[in-house]
Amino acid sequence: MFFSSCGSNSKETIQVVDVNQFPVSIKLNETDAITLPIKSFGISEIKVVDSLLIVSVLGNENFWHVYSLPQMDSIGSFFNVGNAPYEMTMPIPCYQSSFYKNGNDIIAAIPLPDRQKMVKFNMTKLISDNDYEGNATFCDINSENMTVWTYCLDNEQYIQAYIDPIDKRIVRTIRSNSNNEIVNNNKYIENLNSKSIEKIEDIQLLLTNPAIRPDGRMVAEIPGYSNQIVIYEIFDKNGVCIEYKDLQKEAQYVDKLLNNYTSLFGGGYGYNDYFALIRNNIDKGNVIDQSIDFFSWDGNPIGTIDLAMNTIRRFDINERNGVLFCLDAESDCVITYNISSFLDSINKYL
Repeated sequence: MFFSSCGSNSKETIQVVDVNQFPVSIKLNETDAITLPIKSFGISEIKVVDSLLIVSVLGNENFWHVYSLPQMDSIGSFFNVGNAPYEMTMPIPCYQSSFYKNGNDIIAAIPLPDRQKMVKFNMTKLISDNDYEGNATFCDINSENMTVWTYCLDNEQYIQAYIDPIDKRIVRTIRSNSNNEIVNNNKYIENLNSKSIEKIEDIQLLLTNPAIRPDGRMVAEIPGYSNQIVIYEIFDKNGVCIEYKDLQKEAQYVDKLLNNYTSLFGGGYGYNDYFALIRNNIDKGNVIDQSIDFFSWDGNPIGTIDLAMNTIRRFDINERNGVLFCLDAESDCVITYNISSFLDSINKYL
């Protein structure tokens, strides 16, 4: 099996930050959780976008349910599977899509790699008039290889990861909307791209989930089976590697993690001043409990939230109201906690 390393073949030094402790720490209580009145079944993902909560559900019709925050009023369900220009060939969860503001409007950029396209919907107007054709624009994306993920950095550029089956690695590339590759000499990206495995069937050991800062200039790649998180600046050479020393021993349990369909880390999200991720606390390949760890974009640990359960699949934060949203996969529900005081406390360490 393979575990990635922050080491580099480059003559340039890779900066490494060890995770020893967090200056701010809280523990949530189950009794403080509020279960949201969402009537959807088969919830797969959640995403907070400005004043909206997007809930992805299983199924081929209306698989994005949208609610207004903080009232949680249902304001529409969108997107179907089909062959029409504005339909998807498969349900695309909101976690695999990008969101950004264009003036006052919220744009959802949804990758369609099988069509070599990315469709950008003006969600603000779509919610208002339900006009798919009038609120969609398309741009070409690279689909020469098996795409792992594609995310917009802004209205003009996107970052993509794809599988190189020859060298048995995952390659990151930055491209413009005209599909031209943008040269990038960041040593942290080069280091990630150089990692390879012996057998292509083990490629999932190299998979990561990117947490992207809203301005599209910083990325933190969160692995599933490594104790190291790599942060890099898109259009500069800056970066840092975060290393969880206490998770090194779990390398011997990778096979069991795979068999249990779990990982060392869950997904994460990028915010203006920090990013956060789910850490699964493992004992011999089994998840005992979970926490959400917070880091500044220069890699410093700033806070951690000890969750009251071990079944959280995804989370997001409404910073405006200080609310943490958690998707409880076992109960198929979304619960919230007020973390306003915690967010105020970590601001001191930014």
